[in-house]
Amino acid sequence: GSVAEPTPVNTIGSIPANMVTSNFFAYSNGYYISDTLQPMKAYWAQVNQAGQLILSATGTSSSSNQIRMVTSSDLPPAPPSDEIMSVIELPTKYSLDQAYPNPFNPITKIKYQLPQDTRVSLKVFNILGEEIKTIVNEFQSAGYKEISFNGEALPSGFYFYQLQTDKFTDVKKMLLVK
Repeated sequence: GSVAEPTPVNTIGSIPANMVTSNFFAYSNGYYISDTLQPMKAYWAQVNQAGQLILSATGTSSSSNQIRMVTSSDLPPAPPSDEIMSVIELPTKYSLDQAYPNPFNPITKIKYQLPQDTRVSLKVFNILGEEIKTIVNEFQSAGYKEISFNGEALPSGFYFYQLQTDKFTDVKKMLLVK
């Protein structure tokens, strides 16, 4: 089964209690610790006995929100290809980098870092504070991100770009020169 919406791992209960003995791991070019289970994604966690995970905000049992767990190995499953398993280093803090190149004409790259899975909004504003474009508006996994912004349809001038998450907001300035 799959969760219907993002589920923080700290809300997951188990029968019997305390059977999960590791973090929950997701896979994307290597295994990494995940603090939230996302819909339609696979996760691995070590358990010390067979049992059930209870996926609800209260950690109480309901037949529609249980996943049966069985012990099989101390290791996560092999990667989905011939890749060598490696640890992905995740950022330790939120960060929004200066666009590069800056000044730009007409394309620049914006890099940012997310230390945990979160909803992300990245918007561009003109000098009057009017929103020009929403570049990103989605739930994203933790990691180092890079996105291109094309200002071809905009006049020369200063623009601001804002990164916003549940726990972080930052604004930087960029200059489009034609």
